[in-house]
Amino acid sequence: MKDDTKTEFAWLIETDGPHYIGVCSRGGTYRYEWTRDANEALRFARQKDADDAMMGLREMHEELFKFPTHQGAKAVEHGW
Repeated sequence: MKDDTKTEFAWLIETDGPHYIGVCSRGGTYRYEWTRDANEALRFARQKDADDAMMGLREMHEELFKFPTHQGAKAVEHGW
C-alpha cells in the first residue's frame, strides 16, 4: 500500500510553552504576536532565515521579547 501522506518541514521561531511567532490581522491591521498553534506560525525554509528574522524582530519589536518566557526564543525545525 502506497503512503500518500506528505511531510513538510520548516523552521519556526519558538519559545517555551511552546509559543511561535506569527502574524495576525485584526480590523485590517497586521501585527506580530506569539501563538500556541504551529500552523499559524511564520515558516522559514532555512534556519538562517528564521534566525535573521528573529534578530530583526528583536530590534524592531523588542516588546515581543520582554517577557521572561520569551527570552529563550530560537529557530526550531518542525515537521507536519
